Amino acid sequence: MVIASFIYGIDTLTSSHGILLVLSSFVSMLAIEQMAFFLATIAPNKGIITFMSTGISLFFAFTSGLFVPRDFVSPVMQQLAQVASPIWQVKTDEIILSAEI
Repeated sequence: MVIASFIYGIDTLTSSHGILLVLSSFVSMLAIEQMAFFLATIAPNKGIITFMSTGISLFFAFTSGLFVPRDFVSPVMQQLAQVASPIWQVKTDEIILSAEI
């Protein structure tokens, strides 16, 4: 947040869009933390945790629109990504940025 305030200015972060984007990011962080806890709970050993965390995180990052625009991702892949929070955050951020506040 400190680096973002230096780059974009403190006024950008304290605007209504900025506050909503930070809140969206915080909620997404909590959801990702819970998913990581779930994977660590069901995994039998450390190697499986590493494999699942890498594979699942790359799958969700590419299918939710974090690395590529959501327009490039097929609707079927977006439906598969609905089980995780990154696609919710991308959609929420799009709504926040398009809203007239």
